[in-house]
Amino acid sequence: MIRDILSPADCAECRQCCCFDRSEFWETPRIETEAAENIHQKRQDLRFTPLPDHDCLVLCPCEKDYSDPETFSCPALSEQGCTLGEEKPFECALFPFRLMELDGNTLICISPMCPVMFSKPLDMLMDELDRPHGGITLAEQIFAYGDRHPDMIRNYEQGCPVLKVRIKIENNHPVL
Repeated sequence: MIRDILSPADCAECRQCCCFDRSEFWETPRIETEAAENIHQKRQDLRFTPLPDHDCLVLCPCEKDYSDPETFSCPALSEQGCTLGEEKPFECALFPFRLMELDGNTLICISPMCPVMFSKPLDMLMDELDRPHGGITLAEQIFAYGDRHPDMIRNYEQGCPVLKVRIKIENNHPVL
């Protein structure tokens, strides 16, 4: 989705978004139950943890040499990158953009976990969100996804810069 500002080579070199220590488990990608079922039909080696409103891939011990022995990685990660291809969950395809909620407002943020994107100028990230992808902007696609899958919207996490805000409207009046 964001190949113009984050190259496959950048991702292959880093892969930080696919590895988690215990303090980062909140970052584990949420996957719609239907998407998890589709992935499991094609990749029966992948296991999922069903949660009340979504599923999560069961993480495995990370092969990277981290100082923390309790570091885990996505089981779909290989030396070449993600093995899910077109089945990649929306949240993974969107990363490091994050869909979050604060005080009823929907936010598009950037995760500080991605060193490449976090170092980009904010105007470049904003331009990417405003650029049409398939007829509508990436921001519109992200907000529409949140409308269809409200359980995929995360609570705002301090430290994530906010790039776009969609203000909650009640009775034709913005809630501020």
